[in-house]
Amino acid sequence: MRSARKKAHVTQAKLAEVLNLSTSHFSGMERGYKRFTIAHIVTIARYLDIPASTLLAGLTDEGSDIEMHDNKMLSFPAKQAAQDFCNLVHNCSQEEREAILEVCSIFVGQMSKLDF
Repeated sequence: MRSARKKAHVTQAKLAEVLNLSTSHFSGMERGYKRFTIAHIVTIARYLDIPASTLLAGLTDEGSDIEMHDNKMLSFPAKQAAQDFCNLVHNCSQEEREAILEVCSIFVGQMSKLDF
């Protein structure tokens, strides 16, 4: 996430504002100390004008920002879920992946309103 943000010349403060978070909270997310949601990924990707799947794939790639922070952001089950999701959408077009992420974001938002 950090490399994509820097490549786009966007500050942590700006992305924190876009996400309606404090800069320190966003900094913690970027460094792997705070968790983020699929909705955060989709919002960040839209703002940076990159595919959300690029940010999601970065969670599982060797040498990614997450790996450099000792995997503190994702527990093993969450990392496995991200890898499973990437495998699932591997053969989809970019437009299909973006649509799937959008649907997942909406679904997760609705699940939080239910009693699961």
